[in-house]
Amino acid sequence: MIEIVPVKPEDIAAVLEMERSIFSPPYSQTVLEQELTAPCAVFLSAKEDGRLAGYILLRALGDEAELHRIAVLPERRGRGLARRLLEEGVGACVKSGAETVWLEVRESNAPARALYERFGFTTEGVRKNYYVNPQEDAVIMAYRAPHRKEETPC
Repeated sequence: MIEIVPVKPEDIAAVLEMERSIFSPPYSQTVLEQELTAPCAVFLSAKEDGRLAGYILLRALGDEAELHRIAVLPERRGRGLARRLLEEGVGACVKSGAETVWLEVRESNAPARALYERFGFTTEGVRKNYYVNPQEDAVIMAYRAPHRKEETPC
């Protein structure tokens, strides 16, 4: 069974291991630990049988949020974990008032781009040579939360 829960201090070692195997450059242990208590951070883990299978890190501030990280272990991919992490993470940001969630993704990362598009993100632009190791453009994407109808008195 998969559960989506907040990342806890005891999860940081496993998150750091995933960071180092997936991202270049990875976030440091210090940065990850700071995100645990950052007031605007949404830092969630996907746990399968109590073990870390993935995580998502977003920052929400006012009517905007930014997706900083989403990762799923390679052997756990293709099972809907990233979608569930997006649902919970973006949902928490929208609930806190975010109307738009932004992200950057490597131009060559077709699986991630397809996931974001299926979720409702749209391409907004490109940042030339944004990534290093290897150098690559970033595709800027945005998710716009559906507007809620205002309740009106009868």
